[in-house]
Amino acid sequence: MIDWKSHLQHTVGTSTTEVELTAVADCCVDFIWWLRLFRQLELDLDSEPYIKCDNLQPVGLLTKANAKLETKLRYVDIKQHWVRQEVEARNVSVRWVQTTQMPADGLTKALPVYKHVDFVKATNLVDIQSKIDNQDET
Repeated sequence: MIDWKSHLQHTVGTSTTEVELTAVADCCVDFIWWLRLFRQLELDLDSEPYIKCDNLQPVGLLTKANAKLETKLRYVDIKQHWVRQEVEARNVSVRWVQTTQMPADGLTKALPVYKHVDFVKATNLVDIQSKIDNQDET
């Protein structure tokens, strides 16, 4: 995980698919910015970075040939076409993950203890309190 943010969307969607498409499109903007920075720094990533989405409908709309969401909301159409273009050009990869495996939930909502433990493992977070305590003693 490199970047994250949690905020209310500035627009209203008429379906969860529209809302998810808008969120994925916003994520793609930041994603491409990071990839360009990595390229400028000549940073070679060990694996292909991708965007995780826990809703099958938008992932299918973005990755399947000839899939298209019919909407009267122009901003949704524009974002959908732009992300599809980036996916087809292989500039961005969007993959579906199960809701129970979505690490972003730990950054956007309060989790019960057992889910928090899974979140810590999924994001490879490490408790550094002992290192802080040792540094204070020196």
